[in-house]
Amino acid sequence: MMREPDAPGPVGLPEQAEGGSGAEADRSMQGIEGVGDVLLTPGSPQGEPSESPGADSEGGPSEGTTVLGRLGVDLSEITGSRGDLPDGDLWHSELTQIKEILQRRHGHAAVLIGPDGIGKQTVVLLLAQHIAEGKVPPRLLGRRIIELPFYRVVGSVREPGDFERIVFTALREAAADDGVILFLSQITSFMGVLGRQKSFMSAAYAIELGCRQPGLYLMGSAAPELYREASRALPWCGKVLTRVDIPEPSRTASIGILEHRADALAEFHGVKIEPEAIEAVVDLSMAHVKERVLPGKALELLDRAASKLATSTDRGAADGAAGEADLPSLRYEHVADALADWIGVPPEKLPDGGSEELLLLEGHLSVRVKGQDHCIRKVADTIRVSMLGLDARPTRPNGVFLFVGPPGVGKTELAQALAKEVYGSEDLLFKFNMAQYSEDDGLARLTGLQLGDVDYPGDLSSAVLAHPHSVIVFDHIERAHRDVAVMLMQVFRQGFMTDGRGTKVHFSNATVVMTSNSENIVPGMRDEGAVGFASLDMKQHERHVQEARDAIEEFFPAEFMDGIDEVLLFDQLSDETLRGIVNVHLDDIRARLALRDITLNVTDGAVAVIVEKGHSREYGARNLGRTVEGLVLKPLARFLITHGAVDEVTVRAIEGDIEVCEGSGSSSSILAFTDETPAEEKT
Repeated sequence: MMREPDAPGPVGLPEQAEGGSGAEADRSMQGIEGVGDVLLTPGSPQGEPSESPGADSEGGPSEGTTVLGRLGVDLSEITGSRGDLPDGDLWHSELTQIKEILQRRHGHAAVLIGPDGIGKQTVVLLLAQHIAEGKVPPRLLGRRIIELPFYRVVGSVREPGDFERIVFTALREAAADDGVILFLSQITSFMGVLGRQKSFMSAAYAIELGCRQPGLYLMGSAAPELYREASRALPWCGKVLTRVDIPEPSRTASIGILEHRADALAEFHGVKIEPEAIEAVVDLSMAHVKERVLPGKALELLDRAASKLATSTDRGAADGAAGEADLPSLRYEHVADALADWIGVPPEKLPDGGSEELLLLEGHLSVRVKGQDHCIRKVADTIRVSMLGLDARPTRPNGVFLFVGPPGVGKTELAQALAKEVYGSEDLLFKFNMAQYSEDDGLARLTGLQLGDVDYPGDLSSAVLAHPHSVIVFDHIERAHRDVAVMLMQVFRQGFMTDGRGTKVHFSNATVVMTSNSENIVPGMRDEGAVGFASLDMKQHERHVQEARDAIEEFFPAEFMDGIDEVLLFDQLSDETLRGIVNVHLDDIRARLALRDITLNVTDGAVAVIVEKGHSREYGARNLGRTVEGLVLKPLARFLITHGAVDEVTVRAIEGDIEVCEGSGSSSSILAFTDETPAEEKT
């Protein structure tokens, strides 16, 4: 005799939400509570449905007493109420393949494989539509596609073993009903494969047994990486489930899909979506959200843009009665703003095919980096090609560069300038000193490691996953372990890597910069000049570039260099260039003083003294900023405290030292003191 349930569950499910798509966010959890108690009491053999107030006294149990009746979602009913499904010709080949699998005498179980957002659920809905329209083989006519949502099953679990019993019963009900095709979205979750998470619930054995029954017509969907993991753990997957790969739709097809969805989205947000906005979400998502696939990423961007516009538009309480002419129009600029918020890049940094920012990139970089015009030009050219979507391999990083030169010639400064000008902030630069990754564990420390209970997030993978639009700097690349170089080869060529936890990390929106001290890879090259490489003629320059390439190949595989866009040899910093670098630091001080209505003048002699004391053969121009701070900024701060409010200050050279004085510095009566003047003499 069956055990009485602890609490009777409600009969039946709430009414189907109109316009649903199997996305259960629109559905209430009402009607699911108690299923584990009412339908599948622990005393029920093999999950046999228990008696329920909703049972049909004249026959078998009513739909409300079955697992599929209570937990299932009838996609065939949903399809009839939707008008936003795309043309079935889009996935004609895949739909035909699914129909052929379901038409077989045996083994009619298909699994749809594709990344999230590629349209697996839409393919299933299109199949339901084809069944309703009679565009299927006779054996499939009249069948309903019933989805068993994973979260509903989990929400019905009350005791250990309930999960397996619920799934087993659902499979048995589907096999016994000639008019049902069972659909398990994210079927790997039912098998206990959840990626990084460990599931204590698995109905893999029940699914395997069900797939071997001739009466069960089954469809599932899964992400590629999870299905690979499931196939390794459960070898039977490849035998009983026939794989159907869902390809990413083209740009034109994605625009067509969005056109079908635009009306419903516009009505929901109370906006008018212009055709230019639909093209913009596809083009911008293709260019800047490369780690995801169409049409999902474009649909999300369109939703974000419409939500942002609806939120920012104040239409008052009469909005509901407003006509179409009064609705705000969603255009390109709104899409660009929404994308900027999404990826964390200012809107002005997003190229639109004629971006002035990209056109003036050299000029912006040259403001900070002096004396390396040929390097700046090559970097800017490479970035422009990639950012405009003209690269033959769009999944690669925006640029892969190797900067070669002695310390202090501008290698890191150029990388910082790239982060500021291309991505909008220097905070989007992540620097990795490869000397710290030169041992055998270097690769694991960069990409992460997961062994049993040990879960170590990788330094590199964590940075890129959190900030895909960034500049990644590998400093002292010649010191990296060889295994790290092999990993980087894949990044340079394919634009992604797989971290230690199995997550695919995309570098498609990042810029990769490797720096190398020329003394470490080509000893003796530094003798060509005092601070960097001397001003060489073209043949000498090409010879040094080739020497640098040859030296790098001694450290790494020969294929390593093929993935690098440009090997850039940084030139010697002349006295004029050093003075320019000093003026960059002085301009920063001038800007801060201007906020206090103070004018700063610095004589040429003072600049010459700063250059003489700030640069060195060992560190190049690296210490010039620190020298400006010590010789100018600190004495200037003491001067302002001593003299109070002043309108103009001059920094000049006196007998090889620096002097700060009030005014233009032309009068000998101006009060002044140097950095070396004792504090008591200044009072």
